[in-house]
Amino acid sequence: MASAKKHSLPVIGDLPSSPKGGVANRPAGPPSVDVARKNLGGRGSTSREAGRIVSLASQHGITAVGVVLFASATEIDVWLDEGVVRRTQPSQATPFQGVVGDELRKLAGDAHVFGTLREGQRVRYESQKGVVTEGAIVEKCRYGALILREDGKLMAIGFRKLWPLVSPDSSPN
Repeated sequence: MASAKKHSLPVIGDLPSSPKGGVANRPAGPPSVDVARKNLGGRGSTSREAGRIVSLASQHGITAVGVVLFASATEIDVWLDEGVVRRTQPSQATPFQGVVGDELRKLAGDAHVFGTLREGQRVRYESQKGVVTEGAIVEKCRYGALILREDGKLMAIGFRKLWPLVSPDSSPN
């Protein structure tokens, strides 16, 4: 697995602290769409493999358990630990055959739901202030999406704060 790279999963609204306690590299003015896209891992529409719990073996023989966040025919991004994502080839991941904790199961469920969302789809999302509202996916990225709000503004929302909009006519009778 020498070709694997570690990626830090960004958290929208959180910026690294500088050694002096301030915020490092804070962009001047509102963030651009390009910066938001980059913070969400870049444009990418995952397969329905998202949410699968897998094992990855390192070249040193250490096995880690994680959740597939993004999957294509040639690469996968696996959440291994709080904020650490490893990009590797699908052949390097095997289905995990053990017991996992509640937090990992919840993460897997969130990733699975996100994997089913598509560009153009109406969704519910949670803002930084904790308010749940509606919008539409303009662009799906590896770890979240650019959402068009009702007021015409774009927001970058991480995958754990996005859900499909369930309309009254789609409910079972």
